[in-house]
Amino acid sequence: MSLAETEFGSLMAEAFKPTDAQRLMKVVREAKEYGVLPVSHHTSTVYARLKTDLAKCYLAKASRKDRPRWVEDWVDKTTGKKLQIDENDLWMCAQAKERNLILVTADEKMRKRVSKADPSVCIQVL
Repeated sequence: MSLAETEFGSLMAEAFKPTDAQRLMKVVREAKEYGVLPVSHHTSTVYARLKTDLAKCYLAKASRKDRPRWVEDWVDKTTGKKLQIDENDLWMCAQAKERNLILVTADEKMRKRVSKADPSVCIQVL
């Protein structure tokens, strides 16, 4: 998932900001040299718990009819603002937590929101 998002970013840069494209394509080439972590039934259990913790932390009402389908559309009960956490980010957080890894990201807002809901997810912002 992370590789796909990075590759998407590099293709978008190639299409719209060619000066950034070469650097990003190099990152993609280097990343493809490493193994891919599988998403297993263990990952899905961690993902489900993490998403539940986010719901308990941020949603005023968690029933199916009262919450948007996608977590990025969920609204923080305290601030009234959308969480803007992508589903793919949750899967990556679940993989990191499952394997005791550190998820490295540039998304400070996502790190703060996920860490508030589950402090055991190790996230580092570059």
